[in-house]
Amino acid sequence: MGACSSIIAAAAKVRSKITGKARLAKELASWAFGRRRLFRVRGSSMTPELEDGDWVLVKPLRGGVSIGAVVVADFPGVGIVVKRVRSRGNATVALGSDNPSDATDSRELGSIAVSAVIGIVTEQFRAGISWRH
Repeated sequence: MGACSSIIAAAAKVRSKITGKARLAKELASWAFGRRRLFRVRGSSMTPELEDGDWVLVKPLRGGVSIGAVVVADFPGVGIVVKRVRSRGNATVALGSDNPSDATDSRELGSIAVSAVIGIVTEQFRAGISWRH
């Protein structure tokens, strides 16, 4: 029984890697065909998940956005930002930073219109290392 469970665990790990690579290939193809946008992360407000210099692929927002999603938005008075959705109302979202000690977000500036959300981060690339998904 122990050998069988080890084989099943190994197969699941391989399947997970294949699925991850297939998803990454799909996201890169979507970017190549103009269905994703590429943005550069600036600053440390989203560390440790995103660091200064990282790249993110973004799927344009169509409809709503989930609490906890990492998004790119055009924050009025600030510009283009990468933040996490903390809460949402009927037509607004509150955006927050993973590293609030080094950030400007909805805690200081208030919620923004959902229409200001450019899209949802689908993949990230740490410059010099590898794609993470």
